[in-house]
Amino acid sequence: MLKNKYLYTKLAAFASKDKARPIFNYLNFTGEEVVATNTHWLAVAKGYKAEPHMESTDGSTVECPGKFPEWKGLIPSGKQLQYSHIFEENPKDRYSKMRRIKQVIQSVDKAVKMPRGQFTVACLVKDGERVYYLVCDRDYFFKVRIFDSIKDLPDFRFYCVPAYLEMAFDLLDAAEPDKVMFGVSESHNIMFIETDDVLILGTGVRCAEDLDHRTIKNFVNDEFPPKAKPADDDDLDFLD
Repeated sequence: MLKNKYLYTKLAAFASKDKARPIFNYLNFTGEEVVATNTHWLAVAKGYKAEPHMESTDGSTVECPGKFPEWKGLIPSGKQLQYSHIFEENPKDRYSKMRRIKQVIQSVDKAVKMPRGQFTVACLVKDGERVYYLVCDRDYFFKVRIFDSIKDLPDFRFYCVPAYLEMAFDLLDAAEPDKVMFGVSESHNIMFIETDDVLILGTGVRCAEDLDHRTIKNFVNDEFPPKAKPADDDDLDFLD
């Protein structure tokens, strides 16, 4: 188990609970890092040297149920990735920018109530130098500016499941980074967050437009009229 139990817990949250794909139910200690994924989002604790093995999310060593797929090919590189530093400050400050953003996202998500059988979808929108977090349900619409002065990224829309974004910021908080890099792939379907100690990759979700209430996609279109056709969404299922 990682010496930092808080970090271990937040990393373990990324492990899949799908019993049909047991290889993803565990944390993979590769000898150089620790990897956890639910095939939609992936998290890595970097620079952790140990004998290669698998662990359950409670920290116990398990017999490997199969070969963990090669994941490094998922990392965008070169022209595929455009990124920007989103903040550099003291992470131990209880009012750090990272912690304030995390609290905003969690507070908004607690306020959103979706009808039974429907899950919440949020959207990160970069417009100019600002990044907004947008969520809506049947009755309410939320739009919060979370990043400023982001000059190095093209405008984008990234639709995601809020719970995964919360998991990402929980892991960032546990890693206590001095600097965080944030980026999107060229096709805008993979989000990339990296610090000296952790790496997080997340894929977007498709947004239904035929529900019986105003959808997040309609909400985003009203707030930020599309400048170009959004790219297709994907997941990490080629980890099979």
